[in-house]
Amino acid sequence: ALQERICCDGGVVSALLSADQMTSTLYPSASVADEVVLITGATAGIGEACAYRFAEAGARLVLLGRRAERLSALQESLASKYGTQSHTVQLDVQDLDAVAALPETLPASFAAVSVLVNNAGLALGVSPAEANDMASVTTMLTTNVAAVMAFTRAFVPGFKQRGKGHLINVGSIAGHEAYAGGSVYCATKHAVDAFTTAARHDLIATPVRRAAAVAAVAAARHVLTASCAASSPLCFLPPAAAATLCELVRSCSTTLLSRCASPPSRPASSTPSSPPSGSAQRRRRAHRLASPDTSPGWEGGRRPLHAHRRTAQQADAVYADVEPLVAADVADNIFYAATRPAHVQIADIVVLATNQAAAKAIARVGPSLGA
Repeated sequence: ALQERICCDGGVVSALLSADQMTSTLYPSASVADEVVLITGATAGIGEACAYRFAEAGARLVLLGRRAERLSALQESLASKYGTQSHTVQLDVQDLDAVAALPETLPASFAAVSVLVNNAGLALGVSPAEANDMASVTTMLTTNVAAVMAFTRAFVPGFKQRGKGHLINVGSIAGHEAYAGGSVYCATKHAVDAFTTAARHDLIATPVRRAAAVAAVAAARHVLTASCAASSPLCFLPPAAAATLCELVRSCSTTLLSRCASPPSRPASSTPSSPPSGSAQRRRRAHRLASPDTSPGWEGGRRPLHAHRRTAQQADAVYADVEPLVAADVADNIFYAATRPAHVQIADIVVLATNQAAAKAIARVGPSLGA
């Protein structure tokens, strides 16, 4: 069996397993080979990990992101490693008109999307409720909530028409817990959870499955449902503390926000498939955040969004003495939800790090996991 590990910014994507290790004769899973999977926020973290995971299984991919150069690099890497057919779309999910028009603009060979992974999202700031920056509020509401609704509106009618489809919404443990400094983000993720649940009711007489996935600081939660009459599953998966670039948005300035929304492209000498260890990933993350970003950034040049700006070291301290989930862990749960038999709908999957009990209930016992 192959043991090569694929790495992206969010961490190791997966260990490649031989065919007999990936299937079961007792309980066969559904194949996504040659199915069209659309992933938002595909250029880093959980989205990129999902791209590798579905590519490994033979899916055709529609990859959405804000940075054309990163989309191209990912497309080339997937084609080289798996021979993956993919179509890239440079798009900001806050452009709701562009989202609405997307189904009509996809090439014919990628038009029949059967799995939609609503992954793009972000958290801005740690201000108390009475001091929230309203520009940040609008950005989070549009990106985390309105965009999910817009993609659902754009693609689920096609699911119903074709008699199959799977809607997977990536949320966060913040959609199930609320905490100080996260009033807006928690509100947006609660909204995604509620929207996914309501959609599950709306689609109950169809084969369309609906799922939600949630992740916390070293945790991930996954919500999926399989009660439709069209043939598509609906899932909700909220990531709150997987160790990806986005986690550090909360405590850093706008220049660092650009790294979460659209991380800078890798140097020519670096490829998406280099496999650093978990500790190396954490060191690289701290280095990226500590280094000044001179590239054109998301809302670059504007004043910091938060009155309290922490250092990269303080932000990285979130993971001190903790073995957190990485993007690949969340992607694996998304893939699991998407590959259940047609009569099975995963409504909600909650995944936590071994030493985590809730969003902020974490035992910092180090790599030994307390052994």
